[in-house]
Amino acid sequence: MASTLGASILPAFSLKKRGGTKTKATVAIDITEKEKIPVKIVTFDFTGTLGKVNGPTEDHYIRALQDVIDGKKLVYDDWNFEDEQEKLKSHLFPAFVVAYKDQMRRFPNFGYGKMTTRRWWDNVIYETFSKAGLPKEVLNDVKEPVGRLLYDNFAKGDVWILFPEVLHMLDELKSNGIRMGVVSNFDERLEGILKHLGILGYFKFVLTSVDIGIEKPSPAIFEKVMELSETEFPEEILHVGDTIRTDVEGAMNMGMPFVFVERDGEDGALAIVDMLKERGLQQDYLAPGGISTNHTKCNVVRSLASVVDIVESHR
Repeated sequence: MASTLGASILPAFSLKKRGGTKTKATVAIDITEKEKIPVKIVTFDFTGTLGKVNGPTEDHYIRALQDVIDGKKLVYDDWNFEDEQEKLKSHLFPAFVVAYKDQMRRFPNFGYGKMTTRRWWDNVIYETFSKAGLPKEVLNDVKEPVGRLLYDNFAKGDVWILFPEVLHMLDELKSNGIRMGVVSNFDERLEGILKHLGILGYFKFVLTSVDIGIEKPSPAIFEKVMELSETEFPEEILHVGDTIRTDVEGAMNMGMPFVFVERDGEDGALAIVDMLKERGLQQDYLAPGGISTNHTKCNVVRSLASVVDIVESHR
């Protein structure tokens, strides 16, 4: 069996300092003997874990704007799409990030209980184009059809793409008799997206934050995961995700083993070790000495290809 910290997996980190700086070391990330409970189900986050937007987000936004302007044959005396599109496009993604974060702060969980998901995204789209510099006259003419077009487009599989290793990993887990589920801070379009991508049938359940009005890392959403997966102990569920604040923290809150997917290699392992120590959980998740290959409770990987071996080490 391949090591769970093999070539495709990030190294663990210690908190030892040399000359005032943190240094890499072979810290084992393991689970104690008394807690070696076999994993029965693997749950996955979606965005950044199983899949991502197919191409830059700004490309989809600028294309939707162009389709609406062309379709409605809109012409303006002092603004021309062809002349302004590159400048507008260069500002779209930074504007989207600001608009999304602001909307999420004001109306968490896609406006659950306050407004429809569609209206929530309409607001994000409007603010994105506004902050990117689209003239108000143009924006007011296109806001409704552009909002509808983008909302509908992002509900389809062709706007999303799976990471290359996903299908093989899912096939392997299924062949090994492992049940799987999805738990994601996402809106009600997720199940349709998974169907478009051809992977919905792999999962026992798909649970979104909008389904129950609760977001990761709240223990309540993971308690619902336990209910849906018909498990007795949290250690029977291995959660896989790419966000420390939601996926790692959420699993820690429940005492679940987890896999943190860090595709960009930004040393998230060090942050996780710090978090475990701050919470006094090092005895549950960390073991002194070299790298362990069995019953790993805390994993940091660059690719989901490693998940199959990690799951097998829990059986």
